[in-house]
Amino acid sequence: MISEVTKAVEIMEEIRRLQRYGVWIPLADRYSALVMVLIKIRSYTNELADGENKALQSAVTYSRRIERQIDKALSEGTTPTNAFRLNALMANAVDDLSGLLGRLQSEYQQR
Repeated sequence: MISEVTKAVEIMEEIRRLQRYGVWIPLADRYSALVMVLIKIRSYTNELADGENKALQSAVTYSRRIERQIDKALSEGTTPTNAFRLNALMANAVDDLSGLLGRLQSEYQQR
């Protein structure tokens, strides 16, 4: 699970960079990839605390919503106008997953 959480954080950081620089076209695909990884992480429910499960569900929900917003804007020939808000949501998700990653790494080292 450590590798999946690491991958999710890496994708989230890439998404934040792309949004910050207004590179919108690849973002819907990156959000799709992120959702797939988050769902895989969520399948480890026995290893996750309740708060971690909620954080993952929120990240999935936000990611899907943002992906739809980006797709809609691009189909209309525009770009999303709320990159700051999108990055703020992603920053919160990165913080949550980074906490999970830290806990998992600590537990792994104690074994």
